[in-house]
Amino acid sequence: MRKKRPHVATLDEVRISRDGEDAIIEFIDATIATTHLKLEIKKELPMRLQEWEATIQEITVECTHDQKGAIKVLIAWRAKLEKEPNLLQPFQIDKIVREVRQRLNTDSR
Repeated sequence: MRKKRPHVATLDEVRISRDGEDAIIEFIDATIATTHLKLEIKKELPMRLQEWEATIQEITVECTHDQKGAIKVLIAWRAKLEKEPNLLQPFQIDKIVREVRQRLNTDSR
């Protein structure tokens, strides 16, 4: 016999479990089909500024050569870092930009 299609259920109507990266939603009523959801789990690795040292130095040099256009240089680099192959998250780009600004402030003293 064919099982019924799953419906919107309350927690007392289902058992939820996990099998590796799958979430399994099993109805207590055995006549209703079980649902398997594939979970994509991405672990964020901490960003190490040391890995971006060459990029930070390059941005700093560009900004010091064009002191009046430093903001334009930073905006252009933000756009570059958002695209492949980097695909950095906005907070990671902010971290790089903060480091560049900090170095520019240190150099100008």
